[in-house]
Amino acid sequence: MKNWISENRQSELIQSLNAYNSLRNAGAYSQTAKVKNLKELTADINFLKANGIESFEDLQGKLDELNKKIDDFKERSSKKSARLKEIDNLLLWAQHYAENKPIADELSKIKWKSKREKFQAENENALRLYHMAERKLRPYFKGGKLPISAWRNEKAQLQKDFEDIQNQFSAVREEVKRLWQIKYKAEQANNQSRENSKEKRRNEYEI
Repeated sequence: MKNWISENRQSELIQSLNAYNSLRNAGAYSQTAKVKNLKELTADINFLKANGIESFEDLQGKLDELNKKIDDFKERSSKKSARLKEIDNLLLWAQHYAENKPIADELSKIKWKSKREKFQAENENALRLYHMAERKLRPYFKGGKLPISAWRNEKAQLQKDFEDIQNQFSAVREEVKRLWQIKYKAEQANNQSRENSKEKRRNEYEI
């Protein structure tokens, strides 16, 4: 680690992180806190090295790259979610259709008007639901059957794909969070450095 820090001593980003660590150590009350700060610095530098980041420009470029990935994950998740909702609705209508079709079939067998009217009145909600389902599902019938198995298989695959996307999204989001934390530390050190320079110039002017 010391060798890598030395090799990259001209890197403004690494210098800023080292400066931030010094600021933290200045306010540390124990050796344990200083050791913790050093471990955090080492972890940050290792993380940057693993991602090929040696400058503020590299860091911002990596953030831009990851943010594009996040946008892609969100778009893909949205499409998967929309299709899942569509299939769930189709399966629900298919359930309504299957549950109420026997009632509609029974009605079709009744010839006497009075009996038909009585049966319709007694089963009004079920018949209404059946006809609504039949209209919704009409475009999907093939050979008199609905592709229930195909819908269920597609739903299972979509759920798996959605879960995979969410796992990838979570990993990238954690990486972005880590980079923002590192960027914040470096910028805090730079801000403090500028303030120190201003204070020094003011003191020189007063003298």
